[in-house]
Amino acid sequence: MKQIIYLSLIIVTVFGISSCRQEKYNADTVKLVQLDSLLCLQPELVLDSLKNINPSKFSNYNKAYYQLLEIIAKDKNYFDFSSDSLINSTVDVLSHYRNEHPQNYARSLMYQGIVRYRMNITDSMAYQPLKDASKIYSTLNPPDLRNKYLCQYYIAEIFEKNNNTKFAKYYYIQAKQIALQLCDTNYIYSSYRNLFWCAMRKTNYVLAKTYIDTLSLYLNTEKDYILSFKNIQSAYLQLIGQHSKTIDLEKQILKIKDEPTYQNTLISNYFIISE
Repeated sequence: MKQIIYLSLIIVTVFGISSCRQEKYNADTVKLVQLDSLLCLQPELVLDSLKNINPSKFSNYNKAYYQLLEIIAKDKNYFDFSSDSLINSTVDVLSHYRNEHPQNYARSLMYQGIVRYRMNITDSMAYQPLKDASKIYSTLNPPDLRNKYLCQYYIAEIFEKNNNTKFAKYYYIQAKQIALQLCDTNYIYSSYRNLFWCAMRKTNYVLAKTYIDTLSLYLNTEKDYILSFKNIQSAYLQLIGQHSKTIDLEKQILKIKDEPTYQNTLISNYFIISE
């Protein structure tokens, strides 16, 4: 009888400990999900909040989830990645949860490609994880269009870096179609902008002009986008021989850059490099 009582106590204790662990696991996950929801709007806040969390007692999944959020927040805060070791370990752990949490596994693969791209790696090491992530996003229901867009966009960027304009154009078009589904004007603008540069590299100035006309429909009032558009117009006019109009546009660009309120951000640097 005593043995039965002892055995019952052990079973109750084990279930109690297991229940407590599950509750903590769930609470940690909820906390990370809440931070995840703020990533797009307040990445700096998320990064600061993550610094105040000690993940050492997290479950394996939550540790990897924490690392994924840290990497994404850093990327959105223009962090200069010098190593891909953290994202590699994150992908490795989340690969064990690919069936239970396919979206986060796909995100880890996507950011493995993006981090490597940020490190100027533009071969299959950056391409393949983006391609694998894109395949997973295609199977999700409902589909994760925003992240699928990013996969297509960065795959296109990799092909462009390798001077493969044909495939770069193909993937920019895929990205553009997803952006139109999302009705995201920034994504639409970015896709058409890069399609413009593809057309210019192929000296297809007629097509380039149609992209300029389309871009004008998605231009917002932010100075970076105004500079981008004027830069595109200037490059086009210069190559078709309208040099006086090019000079006028360059003066307008310099005037905007000289304004006290103008900040030379990363996106504007990209536009300058594109020129």
